[in-house]
Amino acid sequence: MLKKAIITGATGSIGLALIECLIKNNISVTVFLNPQSVRNDEILNNFLINKIFCDINNYDNVAIDETDFDYFFHLAWCGTTGHQRGDEQLQIANYNAVLSSIKFAKKIGCKKYIGIGSQAEYGRKTTPLTEDTLCSPENYYGKYKLKAGINGKKLAHKLNLEFNWIRVTSVFGYSRNECSLPSYIIRELDDGNKPLLTLSEQIWDFLYAIDAADAIFKVAEKGIDGKTYVLGSGKGLPLKEYIKSIFRIIAPNETPIFGDLEYSKNQIMYLVADISELRKDTGFVPQYTFEEAIKDVKRRIENEKNRHSNSLL
Repeated sequence: MLKKAIITGATGSIGLALIECLIKNNISVTVFLNPQSVRNDEILNNFLINKIFCDINNYDNVAIDETDFDYFFHLAWCGTTGHQRGDEQLQIANYNAVLSSIKFAKKIGCKKYIGIGSQAEYGRKTTPLTEDTLCSPENYYGKYKLKAGINGKKLAHKLNLEFNWIRVTSVFGYSRNECSLPSYIIRELDDGNKPLLTLSEQIWDFLYAIDAADAIFKVAEKGIDGKTYVLGSGKGLPLKEYIKSIFRIIAPNETPIFGDLEYSKNQIMYLVADISELRKDTGFVPQYTFEEAIKDVKRRIENEKNRHSNSLL
């Protein structure tokens, strides 16, 4: 029997990869797209994909005749970077959208709701993040992500809806429009520019979006109701080593220059996920090494360039 899912925030790096993952598993996908997004054309054209234009504040007004969905993946969240993380009213609106989407998920017959949280819920730590690590968010973004996960579970269970919350560390994908560090460096090198870098001494955990999507799907299929999971690769390396790997693959004749930028005021210097609970409950193991992921991004960029060139002939 064909399963059905809904995804919000589908044009982000995880969302695009999750759509690919669900289609490969023969799951029909309805995507909620912000009408104002410039990235909507990145969504695949596929008979299994249904597009509905609706921004994050209007879930209550969406009309869907179907009532037999299996999963609701809520990835949408505005103001995830920069100064917008400190905009309380914006973050409150995001929090309210989570609660609204849970009610909507129940209304259309979803069996399980999967919400995407953030490492920002923890604040700055010096040990691998687990589900039980004390949360001490340092901005409104982290504060309302944390609140959404806690109160979202309460509401979902009140409505007899299964619920999981996934706190993501650092995920990068293959869209040229995303703002992750690997994507920024790849984009700059591919355009012939010099990336501006800090000393890059942080210990970091990067996960490729394709692996992230696989993990999220596994949580939908096998995750224990009510549990929060931490998502990353489970391995930490100095940021400088990741950057050197990108240069070797994308621009082997170039050498990274570290220290052009100062660290931000509240720079996190350690970010590593402990994925042992996720692995135990769902069997998730990342399939891509960092280097393999960068090579896949490079391949996708080259394929896109070739398609664009051919379309001009």
